Amino acid sequence: MAKDNARRKIGVIDVVIIVAVLAIILTGVLRYTLNEGLLTQNDTACSVGFRVTSVRYNTYDMLDENENVFLSDFELLGTLSSINITPAVFYAENAEGELISVHYPENTLVDIDGEILCELSVNGGRYTAANGTHICAGAVLELHTDTVDMTVVVTKVNTVKGAES
Repeated sequence: MAKDNARRKIGVIDVVIIVAVLAIILTGVLRYTLNEGLLTQNDTACSVGFRVTSVRYNTYDMLDENENVFLSDFELLGTLSSINITPAVFYAENAEGELISVHYPENTLVDIDGEILCELSVNGGRYTAANGTHICAGAVLELHTDTVDMTVVVTKVNTVKGAES
C-alpha cells in the first residue's frame, strides 16, 4: 500500500484545487494593494456644489459665507463659499393633465444653491472626504453649520484649478 501512494501522480482535481487557492491569494493581495492606493492619496482643493430644496426663507438668513460646514459625524468638510436662493417650485397637473410649475409666495419656501470649498482625496475621479464619505453628484448628505442642519443633494464636485493643497 505504501508503494501505491508513493507512485500516485497529480490529477486534474489536484491542479484545480491548487489554481483555486492561488487565485484566492492573488485576489486578496490585489484588493489590499488597491485599497492602500485609495487611502494614501493626497488631499486636493475641491469645490462641492449643493442644493437644498423647499426650506424656509429664514434658513438662508442663518447661513453665512466662510462658515465652517461639517458632515453628519461632525467631521469638518470645508467652508461655505457662496449661497444663492430662488423661490421653491413644485410641479402640479392642471385641469387638462399638463404639468405646470407652481412657485411658492415670497418669504415662504426657497431653494438654496451653494458651494463649499474643501480638501478631498481624489483617485481616478473618485472624491472622498477625510472620514471616508464618498462625495459625488447626486449624493445626499447631512451637513451641519453652527446654526443650521440640512439635507443637501450634491450637484457637482470639481477640483479647484491653481489652488495649492
